[in-house]
Amino acid sequence: SGVGCNSEKTVTSLNLGTLDDEQSTFVLYGQIPTELGLLTSLETLDVSGHSLKGVLPKELANLAPTLKSLYASLNRLTAVNAKLLGQLTSLETLYLDRNLLQGTLPTTLVNLTRLRVLDVSVNTDLKGNALAMMHAWPNLEEFEIGTTLIGGTIPDDIGKLTHLNYLG
Repeated sequence: SGVGCNSEKTVTSLNLGTLDDEQSTFVLYGQIPTELGLLTSLETLDVSGHSLKGVLPKELANLAPTLKSLYASLNRLTAVNAKLLGQLTSLETLYLDRNLLQGTLPTTLVNLTRLRVLDVSVNTDLKGNALAMMHAWPNLEEFEIGTTLIGGTIPDDIGKLTHLNYLG
């Protein structure tokens, strides 16, 4: 359950998230396994709604050519690996909301030029100026930074983000 494969029987999605599953009978604890980096055809990784802690493992950089969606909401993650995030250039969807993220949102996020959805909300100790990075995401549709310490000024050229339909 939760494992999706292509016609070549290669794992392309791992959906272990519990946010949309009221029937879920399991909770994941500990850190996100580094072995996930071995699933080099993975397009979707959903580990939201558990008790995972620490940081996203650097081995997830192996998924850079294929990983389009990463859901890690509602866990106990405390930091983001700036180098790792900058390498995941195929990402279109990134949910890191409702964690315990601290420090500054990495500026390497500007490398994610395919990004359509970014949600880092409800990380009360997360800082930075993500608004200044918005120009790097021309396909951005949803951007959520509420209940964080992220600040800055809404850029003058926000009108160029023609796909943006939600800014929270």
